[in-house]
Amino acid sequence: MTETPENVQRWTAKRRSALVLSIIKGETSVAEAARKDGLTVAEVERWREHFLSGGENALRSRPKDEEALKDEQIAKLQRKVGELVLDIDILEGGEQGPPFRRGDVRRVKEVTGVSERRICRVLEVPRSALHDTPAAKPARRPLDATLVERIRQLIKRHPTYGYRKLWALLMFTDGLLVNLKA
Repeated sequence: MTETPENVQRWTAKRRSALVLSIIKGETSVAEAARKDGLTVAEVERWREHFLSGGENALRSRPKDEEALKDEQIAKLQRKVGELVLDIDILEGGEQGPPFRRGDVRRVKEVTGVSERRICRVLEVPRSALHDTPAAKPARRPLDATLVERIRQLIKRHPTYGYRKLWALLMFTDGLLVNLKA
């Protein structure tokens, strides 16, 4: 027969609530409480979560019974599982493993019918990669060498003139048909 040590204390509801209250009051942190009492951080967090949800339920004008709380939690977990299963389906829809490309996003979208935004988030493909790149800009027209030389002469002669005044000189004194942007 194994003997239990004398200094073992049971974690009664009263003792758990005292521990959680000390965490809520800021007297200790979750990690410190877990370390001090030989518990896991997850266990203490779960106690804290139950404590807070129970307190919230008790303060409702019409508190939910335990069955309703369990049903609510089951529904929440089912939604989460559904999302994770959907994410797995999306990841399996890619032709190869990572890195995924825009073809993978389109293929998964056709198969699953999930939104493009979600597929891109799961596959870590930027949504901008799905759109076709715009056509290249047309090349600039080559500059008219005589016009460039005339503009340089005018700038040397009138260094304080702006582009509008230079344009006016070209148009009205030289008689050249020039666009203001030229």
